[in-house]
Amino acid sequence: MSSARRLSVTCPNCKRPFMADVYHIVDVGRNPELKWQLLAGNLNVAQCPHCGMAGILGMPFAYHDPEKELLLIFMPNEAGLSSNDQQKLIGSLTQEVMMSLPQEKRKGYLFQPKTFLLLDSLVNAVLAAEGITPEMLEEQRRRQELINSFLRMKDDEKGFQMLIEQNKERLDYEFFQTLTAMAEAMAQAGDEAGANLLLGLRAKILKAVAPERPAEEVARLEAEQPLTREDLLDALLEIEDEQELEAMIALARPLIDYSFYLLIAERIQALEKEGRVDEAQKLSQLRERVLEITERLDEEARQALRRASDLLRQAYHAEHPEQVIQEHINEIDDLFFYVLSVNMEQAVREDAQANAPAIAKLRQIAELAADAVERRMPPALRFVNQLLRAGSDEERRQMLENPPVPPAELTELVEALIRQFQTNGQDGVVRKLEMVRELLEHKAEAPQA
Repeated sequence: MSSARRLSVTCPNCKRPFMADVYHIVDVGRNPELKWQLLAGNLNVAQCPHCGMAGILGMPFAYHDPEKELLLIFMPNEAGLSSNDQQKLIGSLTQEVMMSLPQEKRKGYLFQPKTFLLLDSLVNAVLAAEGITPEMLEEQRRRQELINSFLRMKDDEKGFQMLIEQNKERLDYEFFQTLTAMAEAMAQAGDEAGANLLLGLRAKILKAVAPERPAEEVARLEAEQPLTREDLLDALLEIEDEQELEAMIALARPLIDYSFYLLIAERIQALEKEGRVDEAQKLSQLRERVLEITERLDEEARQALRRASDLLRQAYHAEHPEQVIQEHINEIDDLFFYVLSVNMEQAVREDAQANAPAIAKLRQIAELAADAVERRMPPALRFVNQLLRAGSDEERRQMLENPPVPPAELTELVEALIRQFQTNGQDGVVRKLEMVRELLEHKAEAPQA
């Protein structure tokens, strides 16, 4: 029932077609491993064999959990289907799920599937069915917001201490666990500066609360440490699935360095001395596989960076940069904007006055690229982007008087974006999104005329 279909998809980066395995029915009653693939962000992931770009395919699918009596339909905007075609596809997916079941198991919930535009929202529904309630998710969000508040106050000792006094009861084990997990995520993403910032914040908060906490509690909190190279090696040894191995290596790439390979060599030597030849051989094979995968990942990253730099150079020297951007719109991504910002910062740092024409040209390219990307966004995302650019809350309020999508859908999208940018550590964007969310909440609470 949950067998993947081999479909032809087009790479958004190099625009070349390739074949990919795609699940259109995810029946976790028959294939429970698919639930964990979904929750880990590994379901319907494909990598272009031509350019190496990888990501989640924005293709519709049905998620069926008979034990939880759950039928969910993922219908992303990227699918580009009309409302009529969406309804036909929902009916087709539902029918396929029903026909796979014996008559006595065709229950009422199958006739009322829930549809989701955002994968994040569908995942939340799956988590809720697992007993992870919206309240738990909300509490986790509040912890992340508190961490961001501490980061904003880290250089203001008075404000920092006041924040601690106001939130003493919330500075519990789960809070420090969340802080540690965020630091780990940043380290694994290669943001060592961000990870160190969070670990420094953690130490500062611990020091502030230590005098008022029992010694054993402080010891327990201090014991929570980010992933070590030893932890990573132990985890890799336990993995048997090749895709899972590659995913773990990609996430933990910053830890795979000279010290990591030295650790492997020491373990191999120790195993050989103890006569555990099979284990030593397994570790040697793992070392070779890790080396192969990291070399490939690094080369893919270098190529992607080179492509982004070449595109920026082409736009910069073009008489009509907007034409270059339009022709290469599918290549305008986060990496392109990163390369652009690095070049702009370098020009300012070297000599802002002498480099004024270059800085102006780079700003023009940034605006043209942002506008081009926005025009291709789904209506809801485009509207949120416009709200973020608005000059004042009053202007945002006026825009919210006539939104292009239902307010509930808008709120759902803003919540998902806040979580995404919190994970990426983009506090400035998070603060603006939080203001938009507050305006949406006020509008929802206001009496309707």
